[in-house]
Amino acid sequence: MKKLKQKTVVVGGTFDIIHRGHIALLKKAFSLGDVVLGLTSDDYVKNKRKGIKKFVERKKNLEGFIKNKLSKNFEILKIEDKFGVVLKRDFDYIVVSPESFKVAKEINERRKKLDRKLIEIVKIPFILGKDGKPLSSRDLASYEVIIKKLKSLANKKNREGMIRFGVSPKNTLGISVYFLRDMAKEMGKNHDLALKLWDSKIHEARLLAGFIADPEKLTENQMEKWVKDIDSWDICDQVCSSLFDKTTFAKKKVFEWAKRKEEFVKRSGFALMAVFSVHDKKASNDFFEKFFPIIKRESMDERNFVRKAVNWALRQIGKRNLVLNKKAIEVAVDISKIDSKSARWIASNALSELNIKRKLMLKNK
Repeated sequence: MKKLKQKTVVVGGTFDIIHRGHIALLKKAFSLGDVVLGLTSDDYVKNKRKGIKKFVERKKNLEGFIKNKLSKNFEILKIEDKFGVVLKRDFDYIVVSPESFKVAKEINERRKKLDRKLIEIVKIPFILGKDGKPLSSRDLASYEVIIKKLKSLANKKNREGMIRFGVSPKNTLGISVYFLRDMAKEMGKNHDLALKLWDSKIHEARLLAGFIADPEKLTENQMEKWVKDIDSWDICDQVCSSLFDKTTFAKKKVFEWAKRKEEFVKRSGFALMAVFSVHDKKASNDFFEKFFPIIKRESMDERNFVRKAVNWALRQIGKRNLVLNKKAIEVAVDISKIDSKSARWIASNALSELNIKRKLMLKNK
């Protein structure tokens, strides 16, 4: 049987920040056939708005996303105007959003005059953001727009509830972390914007910064600045689990931070221990056993947000496997003998959970 020729599809855009609207566009295109992407050049977009990433970076990000999520086979071409290659090459489909539908119609009008085959236009619907408006890289990349949006979502009742749970009241708006995570998914990684949001000192903007910052671009100096700025346990834990743990120097920071005097810097060291226990599936038992002397040493710190993090680290390490569970229980017993209210609480709380976990692991062995 003769193999049917694959349909050809063309898509064009700037793809500055790859958001859900772009993803829907790309998924549709790749579902139709072989895809050629027209990516706008730096000259083409220089007058659109400030802050658009350079062509090289946009192409790298787009290639990485497509290869990881959609396909290994595609072509990206630089385009210098809205027509790109579509007046010179034939395609079966052009996939567009409602925003670019008029351009697609204009393309076919030009092709008709050139006596070329018309391209079937496939229009996907707008993908709406949390505010009910169509997603736009322009809005997602704008610091001013995001700060204005966050302030408009301030909720006094939520804020009061957060404060009751120990969240710092300083510059806190009362926005759910789940909403911020969804917002970050729409925005995609944007390291420069993350740095600006962090410097705003707004509680929720800093959480958002942790979600959209790029761990590959975060420098050690930036990481040190951020950890010293942290003034609330939720920012500490979210930034450690969403950003810091993915950097190349995170494991070094565990040992450095765990002996620091600043409350939330020290908490960050133990938060990273707990996060590695959950996220780093390849780490050896030896790696985690190095944390036990530190946990024992710092168990006498009476500060609430430190002792809870020390306890968290001990419990999470002890839940990885039976070997570490046994050793974590032994460490907890040693800590229980220390003449310190904090140490006794850490040990008692950890032993209760670790012993239950041990029974479950033995049962499922």
